[in-house]
Amino acid sequence: MSYVPYPAAPPPHAPYAPHGGGPFGAQPPHAYREGMASGAAPQGPLPGKGYRMGVLAAGIVALTFVILGVTTFVLGTALNINEREPPIVWFVVGWVLFMIGTMAINAKSIVALVWVHKMWTWLPEQERVSRMWSSRISPAQATFFLLIPYFQYYWMFVVNCALADAMDRMQISVAGPPKPSAKGTAIAACVCTLVFFPASIFLWHAYMKRVEETAALVHQSRVPAMA
Repeated sequence: MSYVPYPAAPPPHAPYAPHGGGPFGAQPPHAYREGMASGAAPQGPLPGKGYRMGVLAAGIVALTFVILGVTTFVLGTALNINEREPPIVWFVVGWVLFMIGTMAINAKSIVALVWVHKMWTWLPEQERVSRMWSSRISPAQATFFLLIPYFQYYWMFVVNCALADAMDRMQISVAGPPKPSAKGTAIAACVCTLVFFPASIFLWHAYMKRVEETAALVHQSRVPAMA
């Protein structure tokens, strides 16, 4: 009795086998896994652009008032450098302006966290993954890990790059090859958040807009129109 010890090799240039259906249970590449190819419907409503505009506005307000506060401190010191006790009003005004900027930064962070949670809630379950994290990422995990001191600097790369990758995979499944990916913008925004905050304000806006545009396209194609 003869037998073939191993399955025959697939023909050259054959399409990827279904999930787990290749020789010895081989899996298709990450970008073609079952979750994406099956066209799973999004899990919730899309966030409105108001969140994105709120992040942009709060960032601009924060930048403006921080600069004004620091400038007031410097001017108060420079104009009264020969006096033993410079007028306290300069420092009070500078402190107030600086605190307004700080509060705007906090408001920007809160709105951004809400946006992240809503986007991860919208993502199909199969798409909540990252190459930089070993398990699926829940919406709560995606959001609250951004509140962990110091770890947040790593996590913002994980969650935003993963979201950009998910958008690319989902767009491929409904509209073919994607436009330029939002991932590059996400990486640039994360880096600038650490080294040059003013630029990060506008990079985050560009990243969020690109993600929302792709999500809207996918949402229209996968969610039945409501009567």
